[in-house]
Amino acid sequence: SNAQITPADCNTIETDAGVALDLVNRHRRDGYVFGLFRVADAHELHLGNSTVLYLTLDVLETECSVLSRRHWESCEYSDTYPMDFGQCKIITYTNHLLKKPQLYGFNCTLSP
Repeated sequence: SNAQITPADCNTIETDAGVALDLVNRHRRDGYVFGLFRVADAHELHLGNSTVLYLTLDVLETECSVLSRRHWESCEYSDTYPMDFGQCKIITYTNHLLKKPQLYGFNCTLSP
């Protein structure tokens, strides 16, 4: 097979990254919602009718608990104490017939 990993589309990656980060936040059970700071790296693999997206995102902790189930864009960032910066490596899988990305795996680390 000639499937190869290519850089993701710059025009859509901010949106795709935001969706992926929301999937991660919904999956988490403790801590605070991560907000998107920037897309550090994004590559994709096209397999037939589906796309696998490999993301490295720089994130910031918001003031929303993950249990609030709020979307990160609706959350505030604290300005009273040093914010926790972090990085999330995320893999999503999208079947183009279903159109909805699914969370395949993620790993987030925080460095206060």
